Amino acid sequence: MVCLESSLFVHNIHDMKVLHRICDTPLNSGGICALSASSAGTDGYLAYPGSVDTGEIQVFDAIALVCNLLLLWKCIVFAYCCVLDL
Repeated sequence: MVCLESSLFVHNIHDMKVLHRICDTPLNSGGICALSASSAGTDGYLAYPGSVDTGEIQVFDAIALVCNLLLLWKCIVFAYCCVLDL
């Protein structure tokens, strides 16, 4: 896997040929992505940002070379204040 700012590349490990290109991804200047693979080599998933504005994550099937899921996260951050009476 090669993660660039606006695209990702899936390479064959044996000859480094490009198997698939994921283009038009949201700007990802930090190169954030995660690859998960099974020990048997039957499953492999690549997760990367789906949006720069909301909590979207694209999940790409690296074995079948298709995008399977778009996961949406809505996070609410709570501020917690604790006053200790000593």
